[in-house]
Amino acid sequence: MTPSAGLRRLLLVAAVVVFSAACQPAAPAAPGYGCGPALAYLQAHAAPNFEFFWPHDAGGNAAETLSPRYQPDGSFKGVIYIAVPCPAAYMNEASNSHGTWVLNPTTGVSDWVWPVPVDPFGTC
Repeated sequence: MTPSAGLRRLLLVAAVVVFSAACQPAAPAAPGYGCGPALAYLQAHAAPNFEFFWPHDAGGNAAETLSPRYQPDGSFKGVIYIAVPCPAAYMNEASNSHGTWVLNPTTGVSDWVWPVPVDPFGTC
């Protein structure tokens, strides 16, 4: 491949990457402040194995996600507590609920790995 052909190919790949990134869906809009909007948003966007509660203490935070715990039947269930039903709080927790279990090779036990970034919607 000639240097100019390599440059053209590089520019084409860069253009595809830029245009592909521009076509990504926008983050879902927050429906508003309050219990109703918070619970509706969590119902639509939280991982299916999470329960959510409002009003509930969240350890001094506006909201809190607790990693899933295995249940006696082999399933697992996580919990989201909402103390302040502002959009950033419940949108963050819905996002945080989409972690995954990963086997820790050192301990032989599965660890919950939080999604990155944690709390992508900022603070209240």
